[in-house]
Amino acid sequence: MSAAALTVRPGQRVHAHGAWRTVRAVRSEPFLTGGLALVLSLDEGPALRVAAAETLQVRSGPGTWAP
Repeated sequence: MSAAALTVRPGQRVHAHGAWRTVRAVRSEPFLTGGLALVLSLDEGPALRVAAAETLQVRSGPGTWAP
């Protein structure tokens, strides 16, 4: 399913860096130009920094299906 980055929580899975990754932690920080960014710490690979309103592909957790 698609969801705004602002709604993503630890334990959910997001499609990032070409694969599904489990979100370990979420923190917010301001963009230098204004607005809110979210930094998603993932189980593998680098953290993902996105605008809070950006749409991400999200799964509820391990073993769930999303198109």
